[in-house]
Amino acid sequence: MYNLGALGYFFIWTILISGVYLFIFYDLHLDGAYNSVQRLTVGQKYYGGVIRSIHRYASDGLALVVALHLLQTLFSDRFRKYRWLAWVSGVVILPVVWFEGVTGYAMVFDEKGKMAAIQLAGWLDAIPSALEPFSRNFIPSGTMNSLFFLVLTFLHITLASLMLLILWIHCMRISRPVINPPPRLALYVGLMLLLLSIVKPAVSGPPADLAALASNPDEDWFYLFPFPLADAFAAAPSTIWLVSAGALLTLSAMPWIVREPRAAAKAVPAKVDLEYCTGCEQCHKACPFEAINILPRSDGRDYELEVEILEERCASCGLCLPACPFPAISVGYWTHEFFDKRIAELFPGGLKGRIMLFVCERAGDPDVFNTLENTAKMVVPCAGILGARAVTACLDGGADGVVVAGCVEEDCHYRLSQRRLDITRLEIGRIKRVKTVAVSRFSPDKTLDEIRKAHEGFKRE
Repeated sequence: MYNLGALGYFFIWTILISGVYLFIFYDLHLDGAYNSVQRLTVGQKYYGGVIRSIHRYASDGLALVVALHLLQTLFSDRFRKYRWLAWVSGVVILPVVWFEGVTGYAMVFDEKGKMAAIQLAGWLDAIPSALEPFSRNFIPSGTMNSLFFLVLTFLHITLASLMLLILWIHCMRISRPVINPPPRLALYVGLMLLLLSIVKPAVSGPPADLAALASNPDEDWFYLFPFPLADAFAAAPSTIWLVSAGALLTLSAMPWIVREPRAAAKAVPAKVDLEYCTGCEQCHKACPFEAINILPRSDGRDYELEVEILEERCASCGLCLPACPFPAISVGYWTHEFFDKRIAELFPGGLKGRIMLFVCERAGDPDVFNTLENTAKMVVPCAGILGARAVTACLDGGADGVVVAGCVEEDCHYRLSQRRLDITRLEIGRIKRVKTVAVSRFSPDKTLDEIRKAHEGFKRE
């Protein structure tokens, strides 16, 4: 579930590679389209047929993970402000993926493909245009010829290219986007596709017969579900287009419709003090959302570069704060000096026998940790805001240890906090009294037990 976006890319690469092979053998003629797919499926049963099946099941997998990815993004509040472009482009890709799937079925031109093509043509006829009705291609005396398959293939390839373009836009404001799943996950999913293709290969139905009424073949509920749904409600094509357009516009407007959480509303963008900035670019490398630009120096100081914060893209996560080796970056009241002052305030009676607990405000309810004894707690915008300076300040002051309670490793709200924490641990590699725990929203007692065990371990060290 933490790699749904990366799995979507995996399915897309699989679809493109297998699609190239299928296209080599595809016949663009009216009498040859169906037969060429059959020759590939039956004549090349142990390789061409498997590749066709992989192409089909990867397409189904793409539809599934895109839907889950959308829901996960929506309900985890990762679609507004600095993420609006990724959200809107993700919504735009939904109809593109659907049209791509429907044209793929039509290219096979079996009874199921004929049904999909006729239904889609009827819907397209509702769009005012100077062209002849698309449905006329499917009557026995109609104008269908080999040009239909040429246009269909062109659309199928064009939609795939458009999908890649939208995906580029989808990730253009994300630093180091994850577009490949972990190798083990990719291997498991690839083996699953292969096994499914062997056990239940994708096959064509009876060839399309334009002289007969459209039959009711088995549906594909990943792509063809709108057709029986529209038939069940006897919806007119114009109604279908209006409802679909309304749904897409509503989804696209979600970043501005849904009220943002209180913590997000109070967030303040990062600021840079050029008096201390040397243009070292470390903050730029740490930013998860391309919110920091590196520009030529403008104040005449003896440095080549300077930093510019793009406030509309800033997530206020604070990952740039520990990355900056100088006091040049601040995120609201979060500065290096604030950490030093706040840590001193939390240990008025001395540090010995106590631990410092940093809690990410996005990782559940911080009040859960109030029951811990001999613990000073500081709630931070993101666990990644912590750097070596804040951690060593606690340890050098005599604390038994430092515990960072954050999100699950691959489920950080700001994406790169785990990477920042890994860097922090490398920076203080000589010190062992630092523990990172993942907060479990559903079983907080488990997290509390981990922290208590960590404290006991610090004492033994």
